[in-house]
Amino acid sequence: ARLRRREGTAPSEGALLGIDGQADGLGVRDVLRADSTQRLELNYERSGVNLTPFLEGRGTVWDEGVEEADAPTRTALFGGVELATTLVRGGAGGYHTLAPVARYRSQLAFDQRTGTAVHYDGVEENIDGDTVEYGLRSLWRRPVAGDSLDLELLASRRMNREEGLPESERFLVLGKLRTEIGGVPVALYHDGRYDSVDDKTAYSNTTFAVRPTDDLIMQVGYQRGLDDGFSNLYETAS
Repeated sequence: ARLRRREGTAPSEGALLGIDGQADGLGVRDVLRADSTQRLELNYERSGVNLTPFLEGRGTVWDEGVEEADAPTRTALFGGVELATTLVRGGAGGYHTLAPVARYRSQLAFDQRTGTAVHYDGVEENIDGDTVEYGLRSLWRRPVAGDSLDLELLASRRMNREEGLPESERFLVLGKLRTEIGGVPVALYHDGRYDSVDDKTAYSNTTFAVRPTDDLIMQVGYQRGLDDGFSNLYETAS
């Protein structure tokens, strides 16, 4: 990827919602980045339960870092296992699916050198440490009535971090409901990421919609995001 970033000016005092909008001061940057993930896995299935051990390697290079003379590199090797199954119950009016999953990923090797990369997106986020995840996805549908509930829950913990970085615990919720109330179609969507250690909502996006007639849809939403230090990045209502 070739990534070009432009940096705007900070707003005046008394910015909306108290968000200062200060940038990192690096200005306009132009970076070439190569990122690759290779994964080898074996799948064992018995009585509907899937056991998948895996070995995963990832390498990333940047032609320029925070210091323009740097060329950061990052390599990592992980090993782990995933246990998952899918349970389905159906009837004349619809069906219900449950898909629990558990994962463990252990860091086998990690190397990061030649400076710090400029942050563009999730590729630059830390990937070090061991990770444990437990999740459940529930999908319930009645196709004839048009009702559906899709809900996914995921709890994760990162530990044994590099350079004494703190452990983290996150809980993620992603859900969407579509149904009718008094013959009026309604929908609710929520995407939330919660930090269990600091008891903070790191990110939330909630939207509610109603369609009283075929030609009219009304929708309200609220979105909020925090940075790694749990300071406001943005807050919007629509």
